[in-house]
Amino acid sequence: MTRPFERMFDRPEIAVVGAGNFGTALADLLAYQGYRVPLWVFEPDLAETMARTRENVRYVPGFTFHENVYPSSNMDEVVPGRTIVLVVTPAQVARNVMTRLAPLLEPDAVVVCCAKGIEVSTMKLMSQVMDDVLPEANRGATAYLSGPSFARELMKRLPTVVTVAARDAEIAQLVQHVVACDFLRVYSTGDVVGVEVAGAVKNVMAIAAGIGDGLGFG
Repeated sequence: MTRPFERMFDRPEIAVVGAGNFGTALADLLAYQGYRVPLWVFEPDLAETMARTRENVRYVPGFTFHENVYPSSNMDEVVPGRTIVLVVTPAQVARNVMTRLAPLLEPDAVVVCCAKGIEVSTMKLMSQVMDDVLPEANRGATAYLSGPSFARELMKRLPTVVTVAARDAEIAQLVQHVVACDFLRVYSTGDVVGVEVAGAVKNVMAIAAGIGDGLGFG
């Protein structure tokens, strides 16, 4: 039996906002699966270079991304008309970026936050930031994507795992269905806070582990 969201998003229109290493890799991954993916790039000069060379020389040098990725520094060209928007920015600029894209969202658009961390100025999780800035019509259709993944692994098509968390199980399953492919396993969960906190704490533990290793403690 076909679920309602599968009928609505049989072939969703997808955009990626943020062209760092992970944003570029996600756009390339989705394009690999046949989606036409506009990619918002903060730096106009980088957007022009990416469009011309098909390479993100600043963040993922040495990798040619898929021809179905369309870099642009104009958010008005990227967000409108899209049914799924992945926001892949550093946590500390996520509020500003989502405030900019909020008025451009379709009323039924799903917003997937891929930023890991806690907003320093407010001590809020990214899900709480989304609740602050997104239109009311979109707040019930948000998700959070995290996991032990690296951009270069995705670009190399290596086996990788991520988790998508959402308050609405169908939204989590939708994002899972769209993002997963033959080399990327996607788990879904309703534990949004748990996934967010784990993603933020992981970064702290990684830094601590690196310091310990650098001091010769293993």
